[in-house]
Amino acid sequence: MTIKPKVNLIKHVPLKKISKEVRKCEIEIKKLEKLIFIQSCYKGSTLEEAADDAGISIPTAYRWLNRWNEEGLTSLSPRKGTGRPSKLTDADKIQLKETMLNTEYLTTEKLHEIILKDFNIDYSMKQTRIIAHQLGFSYSKPYPRYDKTPIDAELQLKKTPEE
Repeated sequence: MTIKPKVNLIKHVPLKKISKEVRKCEIEIKKLEKLIFIQSCYKGSTLEEAADDAGISIPTAYRWLNRWNEEGLTSLSPRKGTGRPSKLTDADKIQLKETMLNTEYLTTEKLHEIILKDFNIDYSMKQTRIIAHQLGFSYSKPYPRYDKTPIDAELQLKKTPEE
């Protein structure tokens, strides 16, 4: 068994930025696949041959061809997934964020109760966590607090007994 030396890599940009660039390239690859398919159709290939050239299935080829005929070049860009609209409006989310900032020791359960009480929306616990994350909050493990801690506890800890 040989030990491979670790590569000395200079981190010019954060990993998130690299991941974002990878995603952009993946999108461009999808666009290239569609261009290869359309180019093959332009050259007079049958739909089956063009699909084979692009490495796609026949139903996908028909879908791409129909989009091309309707939209032209704009059909090559990937469509943004719309998804289901949020039950909370943007104004509701702003109000919820303010409530969250003013609430001490906020848990997912408490947040769920706040949303249910204030907005009359019953989200699942998972969706409640997702909403909290979207609003810029993250999960951190709670720690026990001693009820009888003096107000100036930090100051008392900094003081050292004189000898």
